[in-house]
Amino acid sequence: MGPFDEQEHNQAAWLIEPNSSSLEILGAEFPVNVQQNHVIIRVKALAINPIDAKIQATNILDWQPSSYPNLLGCDIAGEIYDVHENIASDRFEEGDRVLACTAPVIDSREPKEGGFQKFVSVRVDLVSKIPESMAFAEAATLPLAVATASQALYGMEYLYLPWPALHPTSVPETEQKWVLIWGGSSSVGTAAVQLASASGLNVVATASEQHHDLVGALGATTVFDYQDPEIEDQILSILTRRNFAGVFDAVGTEDSKAHIKILLDALGGGVWASVAEVPWASLPKNVRGKQVLAQRILEEDPEVARRVFGEFSPSALKQGLLRPGLEVEVVGRGLEKVQEGIMVVAKGAGVRNVVVVM
Repeated sequence: MGPFDEQEHNQAAWLIEPNSSSLEILGAEFPVNVQQNHVIIRVKALAINPIDAKIQATNILDWQPSSYPNLLGCDIAGEIYDVHENIASDRFEEGDRVLACTAPVIDSREPKEGGFQKFVSVRVDLVSKIPESMAFAEAATLPLAVATASQALYGMEYLYLPWPALHPTSVPETEQKWVLIWGGSSSVGTAAVQLASASGLNVVATASEQHHDLVGALGATTVFDYQDPEIEDQILSILTRRNFAGVFDAVGTEDSKAHIKILLDALGGGVWASVAEVPWASLPKNVRGKQVLAQRILEEDPEVARRVFGEFSPSALKQGLLRPGLEVEVVGRGLEKVQEGIMVVAKGAGVRNVVVVM
């Protein structure tokens, strides 16, 4: 582990109080002592997510930090600055280029784990090495999307698919599994399409027509326009009498929920994972579902994090089998630009990932 450089200092974009209209750039405690199973990352780029904008703008108890000031931020990329001694040197060492999901900060309310600062303490199982060819701004857009998609696809209480692999095992057509990903061109959806494809599944996805080529290039077998009035019949024409593994709703809109209810009823039930809350208790007994909360992946499915972030992602990123699906928009440099990024996301960033470089 590298010694603390006394010339280093930490700064953060602080959420000072509930419903604060702007973040304040102030000093932050430098994480001198690395916690067990943690690494310290010098942030080179951070991505803004809708959850960041929502936490800042709302006073929903479940999402708000329990004390103020506090930090937001779920997506970062940068360089390893320090490593706890219980982490093997062949896993991570100083200077490694990495991406990391800092979503657990939503539940932990520990400022040192928030992504909107120069140095972040991160749980090692949510960190992946990235290749030299990948820009930090690109890498920063992946962690939360990958964590969310991974939990939905591989978690024991979700779809529980086979693990992703660089070379998925071939199976006879009659044994092949099919999965439906609603919202295949969203940030989470593009990650889900790539992961499900790497698990050897046939992926049926929905997306607006102009994004069909993108979603297909990421690994979807078939892509349908979610705005088509015959979308349900089109999907059923593919999935009926297939080995149906379940559906992942990567957008969680009222429209997507309505379509999925109809589809699962027609298919005789199934597993439903969603980024949004669904009235699960009112669904038929043959439908099993759960909301995906990526900040709890290490509590609910620690093996999922280790398998995806630790084993699959580094090689997949290097080989181009896992990559950002959306355009990256860099709104500027430095923590001062984080609030601007949040405002862009709050207004609706569309099919773009909003990033601040450091």
